[in-house]
Amino acid sequence: MPAKAHNPASPGSRLGGPVWAILRHGASALLILLLAVGLFLLCDTLLRLALLPAPGAGPGLLAQRYGDARLGGQPGPAYVETRVAMSDAVDADFRAGNFSLRLTGTLSVTLPGPYLLGVESDDDSRLFVDGRKLVDNSGAHPLRLRAAWVWLGPGRHLIEVEYAQRENQAALNLLWRPWHGLGLSHVPLARLRPSPSPLARDDAQALGERLFSAATPCLGLAMWLLLALMAGRWLPQPRRPWWWAAASLVMIAGMWLCSGTMSIYAANSAGGAPHGPCQYAVNLDHQHFEATFWMLDGDPPEKWGFSLVLRRILYPLLAYPFMAARGVMEGGFLANVLLSVLALYSWAVFLERRVGRRGGLWGTWLLALYPGLAYWGGLPYSYAIIVPASLWGFMLLYRLDQARNLAGVLWPCLGLGALALGYDLLPFFAPAALGLTWWRTRRLAWCGLGLAALAAPTVLLLLLLEALGVPASSQNAAQPLAILLSYLHPGELAAWGRLLMQVPEILLNNLLAGNFYVLPLLFLALLALNLRRGGVRLQAPETALLLGLLLVFLFNNLAPPHGFPTFRGVHVARFYQPACAVLIYYAARVMQQGQGRPLLAVLCALALMANGLLVAGPALGLSTASEVYWRFYRHAPRADYLDRFLERHGRRPMGVCGPVRPEAPGPRTPALSPGGGEGASASKSAGP
Repeated sequence: MPAKAHNPASPGSRLGGPVWAILRHGASALLILLLAVGLFLLCDTLLRLALLPAPGAGPGLLAQRYGDARLGGQPGPAYVETRVAMSDAVDADFRAGNFSLRLTGTLSVTLPGPYLLGVESDDDSRLFVDGRKLVDNSGAHPLRLRAAWVWLGPGRHLIEVEYAQRENQAALNLLWRPWHGLGLSHVPLARLRPSPSPLARDDAQALGERLFSAATPCLGLAMWLLLALMAGRWLPQPRRPWWWAAASLVMIAGMWLCSGTMSIYAANSAGGAPHGPCQYAVNLDHQHFEATFWMLDGDPPEKWGFSLVLRRILYPLLAYPFMAARGVMEGGFLANVLLSVLALYSWAVFLERRVGRRGGLWGTWLLALYPGLAYWGGLPYSYAIIVPASLWGFMLLYRLDQARNLAGVLWPCLGLGALALGYDLLPFFAPAALGLTWWRTRRLAWCGLGLAALAAPTVLLLLLLEALGVPASSQNAAQPLAILLSYLHPGELAAWGRLLMQVPEILLNNLLAGNFYVLPLLFLALLALNLRRGGVRLQAPETALLLGLLLVFLFNNLAPPHGFPTFRGVHVARFYQPACAVLIYYAARVMQQGQGRPLLAVLCALALMANGLLVAGPALGLSTASEVYWRFYRHAPRADYLDRFLERHGRRPMGVCGPVRPEAPGPRTPALSPGGGEGASASKSAGP
């Protein structure tokens, strides 16, 4: 019997049309989002069970009554308050003037979502949820309602109410409106449980910070699940997606182990110090980077105009939603995780397409265990974009290498210019891009247009900053010009000659220390093996980027004596970190074409193990890791500074708060001078 012919007008075919496709994709996206949110809520609920103390007996809130209107002096005996509506018209204890109350306990929520919580009082009242002030109804006033929305997950939430009665009438009402409710009503007494013992405001704030910070790893894990499932559903995938997923989890674990007090850039810096309620480590330059958040948050220029890193606006723009939702430290860490996961995913797809499956697998794991991601990833600073931007810039160089028309030149150059808004990468990538353009096209006009495209994003940003009244130039931006001018006025030739004699040693040090020794040594070993046997040779984009890095090195180190020694020598080997893209890519190509040669696999496996130990070094207390990180960026007077810092302040990753103590003041805004801090380290940290 002949097969039934397909009728294109049948209902089944109509369901396969665009509308049905949109519905299917929408349902998939919703399911993925629900899975990620569910994972976060489950993790957050378990954390609350573990961190919040067991509640006291009976419903209500634990009350402490003070004999003045300032919550001062010695309170009376604590008791369980079972009223959520109190007034002098009904309650005898509210008829006495000049007293204050502090109520503490937990509010239980079953369904997650936004809740409207408020206090109606005569006179002062304040409401705190999970240690953070939600409603401020302060002042001497008649009965007045103040309320605010807050997101609450399932489980118990720390709640505090402070009330003060000055004179005349007195009233206090604790109100709520669930997202599924119709209006404000008194909080059900059954939802409230008292604290087991009196809880001071500072202790409640510290406990709230612990809850808030502990949820950050949960949110990071939920973000990873969301990205992994969405990428697997809609984006081009590696042929072995589970290998990528495993590599990304290992990478995130490494970044987490290098966060909190173990943030290497802060802990390995002479200006590093504990900061905030959780006492995480921050660098002396912290306020320079925090100022970019203040700028985006709408604060006046007087508050943020001092910063030297305003021109690096791409990272703050990407991280701002996370910082606005979770705070600068926790939100910045989540943004770093997101950037790194996206970089790893795009790198894995790029390698499989250009190199092959075997080489792509090795290259993906070499990036996942690369210490450069962990070094910067624990802090909310623009340095966190260096490695992702270097990888994406390297991919654009390969796109540029294939250009056959003007558009094929301009779009990659414009992309490189946009990446330079995240970090000062143009000194390396601009010569590489222009050299590739000339090499492939031999058209000088195309090179000029490519240069304009490279510079356009930075020029537009500087014009915008000038329009806002922020100086477009800074001490950091002036340093390359000063080095250039030193070539015109070399000064004492003998002193210049002594500097030139040191260049070969400096070159070797920066080549190795600039990428934490392991990858450069692996690259040199693989290159030597292949050159001897006539195997894998460097391709044009690889050569172009290495020559761009060499050009910057020679410009800095061949110069006559000048007033910016931090650009010369071995103490800022990190300048040359963008070479990581070439080192990993070349290793992937060798592993793809060198199948059957066990020596290559052994070398790469040893490199993975060594880098893994470096990433885990701060947590494990490995002194070798401390010295390697110090040689990468000599931002401290001695190589064991990281170990000494961790011995003093403990090893606590993001999500694990320190002992309860008053919040330490943030790092002061450093003077913009040649020595110490971003002003001192201006020549160090904000350089190319």
